[in-house]
Amino acid sequence: MELPAAPYFSTIAVISVTFVRFSTLFTIFRQMLGGRLSRYEVLLTRNFLQFGFIVIIGSLLPSLLALFVSSANSIWRIASMITIVLLVLYVVTYPSRRRAGRMPTRARFTVSLLCLAIGVLLVNVVAAPVQSGVALHALGVTIVLFASFLGFLVGLDLLLTEPALPVDKRSE
Repeated sequence: MELPAAPYFSTIAVISVTFVRFSTLFTIFRQMLGGRLSRYEVLLTRNFLQFGFIVIIGSLLPSLLALFVSSANSIWRIASMITIVLLVLYVVTYPSRRRAGRMPTRARFTVSLLCLAIGVLLVNVVAAPVQSGVALHALGVTIVLFASFLGFLVGLDLLLTEPALPVDKRSE
């Protein structure tokens, strides 16, 4: 079954893979400049990997499901449900992974975007029996990708204001 917007989802997956690669290379490059990764840098890298995997899975799921399910409405509902589960797990566990007290406004805005994506995908799950949900699924996945870009820029801004931590002589 040829899915509508299959090229769009493939493009989003490729953009996400490229973004994950770039963001992790940036962190590694910073470490190569003579420092070790701080807890914050590890958190950022982990967040971007998770964002990227959620976008990739959300983008590739419809094509995979089309191999098993013949109903377009079911494909979009199932893909949206799985993407919602991944996003909810991320949003619920984010504060405990931060371990830094109150969440900054910038981070709350990024989490709010993820909640918006959850809402869009939830509407898709509920409304999909009435109409095929390709547009809402695409919008939800795109919002997650946008949130990851925004989160990276905010994180980058904070990283560039702090010097890299020196390598501890004892850890060599």
